[in-house]
Amino acid sequence: MMITAYGDAANHDQAMQLGADDFLTKPVNFNELKEKLLLL
Repeated sequence: MMITAYGDAANHDQAMQLGADDFLTKPVNFNELKEKLLLL
């Protein structure tokens, strides 16, 4: 999972190509993060 301040499509696509399972942007929504971690 990537957590970054850069939410543009190019950064998202690059993270996924490099093996990220998910992509969140800062500021982090901790409820969303918790839900995603529980799915792992």
